[in-house]
Amino acid sequence: MAKNKKTLVGRIGNKCKTLFTALTNPRFLLCFGIAWMLTNGWAYVFLGVGAFYEIDWMTAVGAAYMAFLWYNISVALYRAKRYSQLCLFLL
Repeated sequence: MAKNKKTLVGRIGNKCKTLFTALTNPRFLLCFGIAWMLTNGWAYVFLGVGAFYEIDWMTAVGAAYMAFLWYNISVALYRAKRYSQLCLFLL
């Protein structure tokens, strides 16, 4: 085992194990879950509850905030697709 720590793969494996242990700590998961619910999770709850009970304003608010959250990813994917087609056209 001591020999394994000296190799690059062994060191990377140990770092990954340490990182995995830190990220799966129950206190971290609880804090991360609460923070996610306060910042983004409420929009998913609004969308689900609003659609289930047919509450229009709740569905609209949840969908609008989710659209705001996913806008950057949508634009990035659109640009990547468009520019990859443009590069293929130029070849």
